[in-house]
Amino acid sequence: MIKRFIHWTLGYSIAILLLGVGLLGMAAYSSYKASVGGKIPPETELIVQSGKVTEGREITVERRRRRSGGKTTRKYYELDLQPTNGEPIKLRVDFTVPRHVLEQVIDEDVTVKYDKNDDNTTYVIQSDGEDLVSYAKMAEISQLEADAEKASFTSSGSLAAAIIMILLGGGGLFLRRKLAAGDSQDDNDAVVPPSEVKIGANVKDNPPAFDKDAAFQHPREVPTDSLSQNQQAPKA
Repeated sequence: MIKRFIHWTLGYSIAILLLGVGLLGMAAYSSYKASVGGKIPPETELIVQSGKVTEGREITVERRRRRSGGKTTRKYYELDLQPTNGEPIKLRVDFTVPRHVLEQVIDEDVTVKYDKNDDNTTYVIQSDGEDLVSYAKMAEISQLEADAEKASFTSSGSLAAAIIMILLGGGGLFLRRKLAAGDSQDDNDAVVPPSEVKIGANVKDNPPAFDKDAAFQHPREVPTDSLSQNQQAPKA
């Protein structure tokens, strides 16, 4: 029972190991992201589009974790842009942009610059030649967010937790393999070699067969009168 409990406990070693490796991976990725300015694309690679903003809304996205029961919430703004020629475009604007800035562009003609490869995330909004949302400001916000993410994943506590998880997970896997090898050896030691009995009518090495019918057969009865006569008969 105790050994089974130990096997069950060590079964989580792989999950602990992967979690530790994942934390180190996030630390490395967040460091790289912060070093390149939050991975914001160059302004020259953004799509430039002019049109009229017909509607705007605030979007809230909640994601729940099945195991822990916790949830994460993300908010952003969404603008509907009707180009002069073409289909309407839904633009995503970071939630750090002041709400009143976006409210003043509703039903107004604007020129925007957005990244079509990132859910149409918008980095520039111009109205009458004036930058209501500038690329420099969005780049600064992106850098601050990347720096905060890096500080979270590369803190001494996070790195220490990742190293401890890797050591515990690796040690648990090693111990589990050792226990599995020991159980396999115990099973091999407990194997009893099979007995061998030759078959055939004239095999002399076989032990005599047990005749159940002969063993339980009743002895032949002797008549009482005959026995009495034998006892009374004179000796010659």
